[in-house]
Amino acid sequence: MVMGLWAETYYAARQFAAKLGYSDLAAVIADRYEWAAEQSGDPLATALTAVFRAGDLDSAGDWHGGQAVMADALDHLDDHLRSPAAFSVRGFLHLCSAYIAAHEPATSQPPGPHHAEAEELAGRLAVDRDDYRLYFGPTNVAIWGTALGVELMDGAEAVRRARSVTVTADTPRERAGHHYPRPRTRPTPLRRPARGADVSLLTARQVAPAQTRHHPLARETVFALGRAERRATDSLRGLAVWMGIQD
Repeated sequence: MVMGLWAETYYAARQFAAKLGYSDLAAVIADRYEWAAEQSGDPLATALTAVFRAGDLDSAGDWHGGQAVMADALDHLDDHLRSPAAFSVRGFLHLCSAYIAAHEPATSQPPGPHHAEAEELAGRLAVDRDDYRLYFGPTNVAIWGTALGVELMDGAEAVRRARSVTVTADTPRERAGHHYPRPRTRPTPLRRPARGADVSLLTARQVAPAQTRHHPLARETVFALGRAERRATDSLRGLAVWMGIQD
């Protein structure tokens, strides 16, 4: 019990460090999480260590390695574990696998099947659960579906999927705030953000201000909007000042 709580604390700390851009600190905390999870004797908590290892490989551009880590975790997750918590963890691992697969060009493991598996597991649960602070269920799977459209650089698909997302008062602000900057697509040097991107960012700021201020995609979008617009709107200028992008 005690080590399980330690693992959960390390998990939250790692997420916090990663979102603030402290990748080295996040890696150290991930090691501590793995130690605590193994000491807890909880196979579901231990399975989640793959998310951190695969995420580090994904960030380094080793998409194949990241997918291999996730595949191994799914293979070793006991199929006989049929509790709602087990469905949540298995579904979350499929979501992470889909996210990494979306980054690899010409991947032999496309993201679609993984996302479909997560949808099927979320359908079995029928409600959004917060096992291991994953908030897994129909709502979060839909949010991840929008994110996959963005990662695949498919703006039309991202916006289409975003229309099916229903954010409620029960949706954790971290998840809702992560969703709102995404439907307008990730900006690139050849693609400006779609109309309404600043409105999505303002919504994200209202829902989860601290996360939005430091969110890489949110900051990326404000930069791209500033380059694309001949004259910045008051809302865009205010966002840039609030984020510390300009004085």
